[in-house]
Amino acid sequence: MKAIYSAKRYLHFDRICSYNKVQSRVEDPKWVAQHGFFPFIYFEKTFDRFIGYDYIDPETKAKMIKTKKRPIMYASHIDSFIYSFYSDIFNDKYNQWSKEHNIDSCATAYRNNKRGKSNIHYAAEVIQFIVNSSGCYIMVGDYHDFFGSLNHGYLKSRLKEVLQKQDLDKDEYAVLKSVMKYAYVDKKGLEKYLRMHGTNIEKLKVYFTTGKEFRLFKDQAKILGLLRKNDENDEKIGIPQGSAISAVLANVYMIKIDEEINRVVRKYNGMYRRYSDDFIVLIPQDDKVDLTIFNSVKNEIKKIIDKGELTLQEQKTKTLAFQDSTIRDVETNKLVSLDYLGFGFDGINVKVRQKSIYKFYRNAYTLIKKAWKKTREKHCSRLMYRRKIYRLYTYLGKKPHKIKRKNTVYYGNFLSYIERAQKVFQKIDKINCCIPQQVKNCKKKVFNKMHKVQNLLNQNQGI
Repeated sequence: MKAIYSAKRYLHFDRICSYNKVQSRVEDPKWVAQHGFFPFIYFEKTFDRFIGYDYIDPETKAKMIKTKKRPIMYASHIDSFIYSFYSDIFNDKYNQWSKEHNIDSCATAYRNNKRGKSNIHYAAEVIQFIVNSSGCYIMVGDYHDFFGSLNHGYLKSRLKEVLQKQDLDKDEYAVLKSVMKYAYVDKKGLEKYLRMHGTNIEKLKVYFTTGKEFRLFKDQAKILGLLRKNDENDEKIGIPQGSAISAVLANVYMIKIDEEINRVVRKYNGMYRRYSDDFIVLIPQDDKVDLTIFNSVKNEIKKIIDKGELTLQEQKTKTLAFQDSTIRDVETNKLVSLDYLGFGFDGINVKVRQKSIYKFYRNAYTLIKKAWKKTREKHCSRLMYRRKIYRLYTYLGKKPHKIKRKNTVYYGNFLSYIERAQKVFQKIDKINCCIPQQVKNCKKKVFNKMHKVQNLLNQNQGI
């Protein structure tokens, strides 16, 4: 039988395996109910965010960018299959519940019944709504530490409601409990521990080959502080960000909040959309809706959010107004651009966020620099990694293709994404799609950088 879920190649506490080999266990409720879940492995993903050309990070002194850290946890191979399987079950039930309660269109992230749609389509839907109105009030918001703030008791109640059960089955509760009262091991500490015991991590296929070795590590990890549990502080909040089931549980958690906010917004013929922890509320202006009414709507929304024991990030929560093809900040009355799902809209022009463009060029130049160093180390005459550079950062790699040697399918690159966005936004009347102009010199810039590096190599080798 063809595998439903693909195997991942990362190291963990159990061996890499195909779904076919464990399918009978994963889909057996009795086995899942008694299964002992492995600890998650924790690491911090560091990435640079483009802030502005005049910005200097006070800590790193880096120009234009600010270094951010995001906690990521990933499950063992067998646990990941379990989470994927139950994620589909919960998602199907969630889809059914959301349709019955008229919020199917509100939550747009991590849905398995909206194939073929992406953030491009959801951003276009919002912008289409705005330009179709003669005037519009806009509230954009973001939740603080969304996954880490989910209340366990509230989540369990919402899951029972979605599944339409008085009590969860033993297997369902085991899965839910494993992501509420989860344990996790710091990846850096784990690998340091293994190196201290003479292990060559580069040659490992599994962190511990026997159960005895793993249990010994767990005992020592508790003493060393490498193994931690989510319920140590007794707050009973938070689920790991990164597991296959976390996103679905987050949507389940939000059913009442989404339903109540949507009810309030629909009273004024508005639109409410939420993409994970980002949400937007649009209320058309008319004779009955002025700023006072909109502020009362905002306050009502904040009360609904408070009841769900979530907290808004005040810095990212903004009130805007669209009028006469312009968008202004209500508090400052300054002309601004609506930043939503990776796109900027100033009332007439749509662009890809500048930070996305900046990141594209920065990553391209970083790879070319790496290729230059590697080429010099290997004493090659031609720049290495050319195929990868072409595939990721030029129009030569924008179409889906398969590399036979690695049996890997590539589904385009950032330029493919730009092309898809252009096609969607050009269908909207009353706006200018400025996306093509943002990357019109892309090929020239990347190839010029490669030629410059190649010339340096030629000079060093006396060519």
